Amino acid sequence: MNSMQVVVCTYNRCESLRDTLRALKAQTVNEDIELEVIVVDNNSADSTKMVVEEAGRGSRIPIRYLFEPRQGKSYACNTAIEQAQGEFVAFVDDDVVPESGWAQALCDAFLSFRADCVGGKVLPLWAQTPPSWLMSETVRKPIWDLLALLDHGNGVITANASDNNFLYGANFAFRKKALKDIGPFRVDLGPAGSRPLRGEDADIVSRFLKAGKKVIYTPHAIVHHKVSQQRMQMTYIRQWKYLWGKTTSLMHPIHARLPGWLVKECIGHGMRALTAYGQRKRENGIQHELQFWTQLGQIVGMVERRWRRYPQSA
Repeated sequence: MNSMQVVVCTYNRCESLRDTLRALKAQTVNEDIELEVIVVDNNSADSTKMVVEEAGRGSRIPIRYLFEPRQGKSYACNTAIEQAQGEFVAFVDDDVVPESGWAQALCDAFLSFRADCVGGKVLPLWAQTPPSWLMSETVRKPIWDLLALLDHGNGVITANASDNNFLYGANFAFRKKALKDIGPFRVDLGPAGSRPLRGEDADIVSRFLKAGKKVIYTPHAIVHHKVSQQRMQMTYIRQWKYLWGKTTSLMHPIHARLPGWLVKECIGHGMRALTAYGQRKRENGIQHELQFWTQLGQIVGMVERRWRRYPQSA
């Protein structure tokens, strides 16, 4: 008998969580797989607990509620890992809807490929028809990355040590034993209340790869990620890229001093973006603007880190 705990870390999204739990209750798995859902309420002020209790009544798949008062998704993830007793621990976000065969597909990949970490497709569930520029091949890849959308195609892929953003936290799973080897999620990364940082998922997958663990993408484990109208706007996209830049400066603090080349490149991308927009080359402008905001975030993150480390010299 193989067992899997499915973890949903949630914060003030009880209505969206309801959809996620409905989809998890509809999972179809073989008789030799024991499935349980663990919902970690990360200090929500809405009706999250009531939604979880309602979903658990009469459910053929057990649904367990945990409360984590320390604010931060990584704290919630680590609490779930401590409580999980199964061989496999899977994670989905509270704004995704897994397909009915999702959990079985993850288990199949673990067993067929002797994987330590498995993830799959994260496809969009658009709140409304997306703007044409968002679907353009020129800007689709970088923008879909920041929307946590992922599609590596229809074949199974084994990650290389250098693969970045290979899997996303909206749809990945781990062997519990391998998680113990790697260590917990970094609590200085990831969203925490009003702190919109990211990177906790990229960091842990990166640590798996550096440790020589086997990381697999399977196209059969599919979830659908809700993309709200707000996330389709450039205001949101600019903020996300800036915060991602700050996050990467925390994940990879390799520079003792602010690199001059980085400042030069950042300014260059900003100027090229303005030029492209002036010439009505919107897609080209978006490409350069995304680079500008990412590098500006990296610069600010480095300055802030140095300020905290050397307050007197700063």
